[in-house]
Amino acid sequence: MFLIIGAAIFSRLLAVTGAAQWLSAEMQVISDNPVLFFFMLVILYLVIGTFMDAIAMMLLTVPLLLPIVVNAGYDPIWFGVFVVLMAEIGLLTPPVGMLVFIGHGMVQNPEINMGQKISLPDVFTGAMIFVPLALVVVVLIGLFPSIVTWLPSLAAQ
Repeated sequence: MFLIIGAAIFSRLLAVTGAAQWLSAEMQVISDNPVLFFFMLVILYLVIGTFMDAIAMMLLTVPLLLPIVVNAGYDPIWFGVFVVLMAEIGLLTPPVGMLVFIGHGMVQNPEINMGQKISLPDVFTGAMIFVPLALVVVVLIGLFPSIVTWLPSLAAQ
């Protein structure tokens, strides 16, 4: 609850002070090169995702980055899908890795693990297989944004 209130205040502060527009103007140099801008976003969300949960990451970064992304020529729907994918990657990566802790708690049930001892590093190792695959998907939607925007544009017709 406090996170949502804080994010609402933060969004309002950005709107009133014009910080998002100022940052967008300053980032124009980077956003002129779409490949550099895309990989900057990927690295930013990878770093933030390792320390924050998905909701906090979205509430704190989307109000600041959405105007910049739109000014760079990206579709807002594409950016939403990108942020959700990066949040999912963040939920798998250490040190927070909330989904891995949930999975570890689930495999402690004797009906699921069939009497085997499954440690937390075993679950992290099993989950790390999906991180490069998810990054491949992120790169694919970066190279071909129509993968994301095809169905919404079809529904808009």
